[in-house]
Amino acid sequence: MNLVQKVISTIKTLVAAQRLKSLLGGGSLLGKSSQVNSNVGLIQSGLGALGSGSSVDKLSSVLGAVTKKSSKLENTGIFANLAEKAVSKKLGTSLNLLNGLL
Repeated sequence: MNLVQKVISTIKTLVAAQRLKSLLGGGSLLGKSSQVNSNVGLIQSGLGALGSGSSVDKLSSVLGAVTKKSSKLENTGIFANLAEKAVSKKLGTSLNLLNGLL
């Protein structure tokens, strides 16, 4: 990956992280699985620009868990509420890990 690609990838990652932060601060995540998945995907695609190591591996793992649970955000009822809490917590952890890497 050349320097220009790395810079572009890092910018996309930062934009996606900011969008996720806004989603978390904007109230309920219910019904927003496509937005969550889209931004998580951008961050996952930019992980290569962040290098390698245990922090990147942990971030990738947490983002994978978000992707698995996010489809439940489209449901209603107690399971959707539980999924929202889990996704919110994991997104918070992801953003903290990402801040440490950047």
